[in-house]
Amino acid sequence: YEVRDLPEGHWESFEFALKQMKNLTMEEGQAIYGPIFKNQIYMVAFHIFATDSVRGEQAHFGAHFLPFHTALTAMYETIVLTITRYHNLPLESTPYWWPFKDTDQRDILGPEYFGTHPGLGENFEVIDGAFANWTVPSF
Repeated sequence: YEVRDLPEGHWESFEFALKQMKNLTMEEGQAIYGPIFKNQIYMVAFHIFATDSVRGEQAHFGAHFLPFHTALTAMYETIVLTITRYHNLPLESTPYWWPFKDTDQRDILGPEYFGTHPGLGENFEVIDGAFANWTVPSF
């Protein structure tokens, strides 16, 4: 489903799963969901290390962009669905965003979904929406 077309309860299920990935350590998450679980720090690091590898940039600027990001998206979806199924939450797949859909003028980069872009905080950080005030560790 496109984000704005999700059935009742599906956005909340998606949000819950992402917050589990954000808030649980690897050990805590794997104790609950099994070895498939990876937390948000792991996923961010996975992306960063692919872009800053001693073997060269492996995630962008070439033919490897699409396969790398397809694999990253598949990893996220597997983890998200593992979490939602464990809790018997409604979600059939991770939602996608179709940026050219404007039938109802609701912007997913606003307070109803991911948070306002650019962020409304003092340093343009996101301070509203489902993922307000998330911090990202430095590596």
